[in-house]
Amino acid sequence: MRGEKSVTAGALVVVVLASSFCFPPSTPAEAGPVKAVEATVSSSSDDKLVVVPIGKAAAITVEVPKDLEETVKGLQKGDTIIVQLSQVDGKSTLKSLSRKVTREGTVAAKAGDSTPLTVVPDGETNKLILEVPEGHRGFVKDLQKGDKVTVQYLEEREKNTLTNVLPKTAEIGWIARAVALFVALCVYVIVLALFTSGDLLNTIIGYDNRYSNSQFQLAIWFGVLVAAYVSTIALRGWYSWTSGFGLEFLEKVTFLNICLKFPD
Repeated sequence: MRGEKSVTAGALVVVVLASSFCFPPSTPAEAGPVKAVEATVSSSSDDKLVVVPIGKAAAITVEVPKDLEETVKGLQKGDTIIVQLSQVDGKSTLKSLSRKVTREGTVAAKAGDSTPLTVVPDGETNKLILEVPEGHRGFVKDLQKGDKVTVQYLEEREKNTLTNVLPKTAEIGWIARAVALFVALCVYVIVLALFTSGDLLNTIIGYDNRYSNSQFQLAIWFGVLVAAYVSTIALRGWYSWTSGFGLEFLEKVTFLNICLKFPD
């Protein structure tokens, strides 16, 4: 009996060893490399996100972890996003997500060496805080409070990172400048004629009742200064009004800013 039991036990050992070699224990699949993909949203649900990579026609179905479900809920069809994906056994799993956003607004506080850029989007009162990467600080530092800009940024769960900023400007041709300067000079001459009762030559007569070279230069250069300033204000007003900026251009004119003391 003992011999039979030992034979049976030995047979069991052989079977166990053979099965361990033939059928090794399964190990969990290792996570694949994480890659960034820029894509547009095709559809989204609580646990799945379907995106189409930029420049491709085939869509990718992405598994959404529990901790990212709230981020996915805010997406709309057609949104441009950048997703970090990990692929395991042919399945794509979402690791992080940022949405590319373009908005127009007004600079509320300029960015410093280590401070963000603050913008108030058009039609809103809440401020938008944008982290500025090192590569953009040189240009962003030139922006001033009140500047109209178009900002592009990555919207993430904890922060918004600036990717591009474009100041809104108006192209003014030389014809418009020349016309504005000519009209301003005409206005200056008319005002001068009213103050001198129509005798413009009185403006260049000195104390000795003779024509004065210094008085002549004073009248000419003062007229050029006034005409240039008035034409600048007129052009700013016209292009700001027609572009929908309102009268905010006045804050950009230094002399008026000092006299009127616009509040911060």
